[in-house]
Amino acid sequence: TANPNFVTATRTVPVISYEEAGELASLGARVMHPKMIGPVIEDRIPIRVRNSRFPERSGTLICAGSELPNGFVKAIAHLEGVVACVGDGLSNGSLGAALVRRVLREVDPVLTWQSTSASNLITTVEPDQAPELVKRLHERIFEREMRKGATALDRRA
Repeated sequence: TANPNFVTATRTVPVISYEEAGELASLGARVMHPKMIGPVIEDRIPIRVRNSRFPERSGTLICAGSELPNGFVKAIAHLEGVVACVGDGLSNGSLGAALVRRVLREVDPVLTWQSTSASNLITTVEPDQAPELVKRLHERIFEREMRKGATALDRRA
């Protein structure tokens, strides 16, 4: 759900779409290279990514479909001063993006979030501010609500 170097309570996302994987790869997710996604999409090849230290765990399946409905954040990525919430159905003008933006405004009302694809909402900050923003976003979107049994976005109105 985020870079474990900045967030201690990360968790594995069970299934992500090819588009979400491409977004994560282009935004610095080290487990995938951005150029790997093109051939995989073209031939519809599912990929299973596992932790080499815990190979018995199921890891993440990258495939055409996604488990969650549109408008859910599955991961938070960052590269230098760019921070992104990644999940299908986050394009500008979509209901999913509007609901996610409401949560993002609670974290920092000054930031402006824009979508550059159907699978992201992106903002820019000073590079040294990115790790702290990732932590705050993860806390608001995943951790606090996980203790209650659902993410913040599961409880949307």
